[in-house]
Amino acid sequence: MNLARYSINTQIFTWIIILIALLGGTWGFLSVGRLEDPAFTIKQAVVVTGYPGASAEQVAREVSEPLETAIQQMEELDYLETINTPGQSLINVVTKMNYRGADLDRIWRDLRNRVADAAAHLPDGAQAPFVNDGFGDVFGIYYAVTAPGLSDTELHGL
Repeated sequence: MNLARYSINTQIFTWIIILIALLGGTWGFLSVGRLEDPAFTIKQAVVVTGYPGASAEQVAREVSEPLETAIQQMEELDYLETINTPGQSLINVVTKMNYRGADLDRIWRDLRNRVADAAAHLPDGAQAPFVNDGFGDVFGIYYAVTAPGLSDTELHGL
């Protein structure tokens, strides 16, 4: 006996299959995530500290070194890179890849606390360090090219 004839002869079997398909489809529709702008987990932060009037060497010695020493004590740290320019220290902090996105709030809080503790030992002219960890907000950008007097074909050739 084939499936079509069996379905016609036993209507209860057909109705049960239809009901299971409807319930499964409804459950699937309601449980699918719907993020318009999904968050990206970026395991990187930047510590920026201004030191107006100081040379790059002074910034490295008096600002970056104390901050680096405090940051390097973090067990979650993978590596850090420092760029010293006249009047500014920029420390790029990257965490190890084995930490999940849910752990990052705790890690960045620990980073802020360590930086705040080290900031007490910075010279008088140095500004308060700023920790930027908000790289997960990524937005799309649309561009349009227009030119009065040109057709779409001519614009496409640009």
